[in-house]
Parts: sequence; structure tokens; C-alpha cells
Amino acid sequence: MQLSQMAKIVGCGAPKDTNGAAMTGDIVGLKEYDHVTFLVYVGDVAGDITLTVEECDTIAPGANTAIAFNYRKASAGAAGSSELDGALTAAGTGGITIANATDDNKLIAIEIDAAELTDGYPYVRVLCSDPSAAGLVAIIAILSQARYLKDVPPSAID
Repeated sequence: MQLSQMAKIVGCGAPKDTNGAAMTGDIVGLKEYDHVTFLVYVGDVAGDITLTVEECDTIAPGANTAIAFNYRKASAGAAGSSELDGALTAAGTGGITIANATDDNKLIAIEIDAAELTDGYPYVRVLCSDPSAAGLVAIIAILSQARYLKDVPPSAID
């Protein structure tokens, strides 16, 4: 079975230079899924970027709150390649820092279980701060463990 049949893959933030404008990733819903992995791929970063995760009450959202999360970061990156080989690590509500120079060209996986979300807040998104310098970022969500398997995975963006 192909990954695209077992999981819903959603582009949440096209590659963007976050210099001068923080990046707010698109919101995905966990009503039909038990887990989401956000893949954040950073290019050459000239300033520090802070990644945070928010739970939201609606797809709009009406209310949102920063949450703690687990993540895995590539231990080394090279132009065009990055492998998730770092340890699974806990992050608080303040998020994690993607550091200038040491985190260039790295892939970060943010892991969220639906059970970790507050009742009434079934939606989540990733935010990237403005590094005040060049900072290339892209965000993809992979929603897995669908509650009802179908030939085409259920929508996660309503």
C-alpha cells in the first residue's frame, strides 16, 4: 500500500523566505485522524527561527493556544539532503529554535497525537517566527491513523 493511501498529506506552507514576515502554517484537523507529523524543512537560515505549535478551536481559527510537542531534528544537514536521525525530544509551549548556521538545510519532524489536544480544540498548526534575516522554510503535514479507512483518506482541511 502506498503512503498516499495510508495517510493524508497536506502542504501547509509552500517554501518561503520568512525574512520580514513570520510564517503561519495552514491549519489541519484531527477529527478523522489520531496523529499528525509536521515536516518542517529549512534551507539556509541567516537568523534564528522559533517553531511553535498551536491548537485551534476551528479551521478559521477563533481561538488558539500554544502547546507542548515532541520533535525530531536531523543531526546534520547538507545542501539538498537531510535525514531524521536525531532523538525524539520534548519541547515546551515556547517551541524550539532553528539556529543560524548550525541548523541550515535541516528537516524537523513535529509529532502530535490527537489525544494530546484539549477538548474542543481538534485543529493544529505550526508557526515560524521572523528571523530578521533570510530564512527559507516549507511545512508539510502527514496525517495518519485515520479513524475510518477509505480508498481516499478523509479531508483534514474541511
